[in-house]
Amino acid sequence: MKRPIELVAGLLEGAKEPASHRVRGRFGARDVEVRFVDRGVGSTRDPYTEVWLLGAAVRADLRLHVISQTRADVDEIAHGRGTDVIVGERSFDEAFFVEAAPADVVVRLLDPAIRERMIALRPLGVHTHDDGLLLEKPSWQNGPALRGLVELGAHLVEAIPRAFEEADRAAQSRTGYRTTVT
Repeated sequence: MKRPIELVAGLLEGAKEPASHRVRGRFGARDVEVRFVDRGVGSTRDPYTEVWLLGAAVRADLRLHVISQTRADVDEIAHGRGTDVIVGERSFDEAFFVEAAPADVVVRLLDPAIRERMIALRPLGVHTHDDGLLLEKPSWQNGPALRGLVELGAHLVEAIPRAFEEADRAAQSRTGYRTTVT
């Protein structure tokens, strides 16, 4: 297998390899770290690619956990043991389990262009963390799939302010105001 720095060649500006399984650099205005990890132990190890958009990539008031939906997820939701935010596009809603808040922001964040990219890249997970935004995909990715993950992450981060602004405007038009919680 190629070294991680070789897998991200031409994708990240100023790419450096701080550890044997990680490469850090910039994609546009964003600090990005690509990690090639093994999950599990022994014969149940599964390789994953993680793309982290670091730092101030996300807001503290946004919680986003999106995974490729399984039959088990559908059953959990049907039995009231989970909440799936429905975005209103059948193919996306059937493909992904979206556990997120605030829901009005998330529905706007997952716009048609982002949904299309996510469907093309599945299986896929997207999660907010204190460290930034994480996109994860089984197997060690390279080439167009890795570029797609990084581009999707950058697109999501850029869309977050717009999604909050749209949700605020919609709330104000319904009630005349929207309180700001700090």
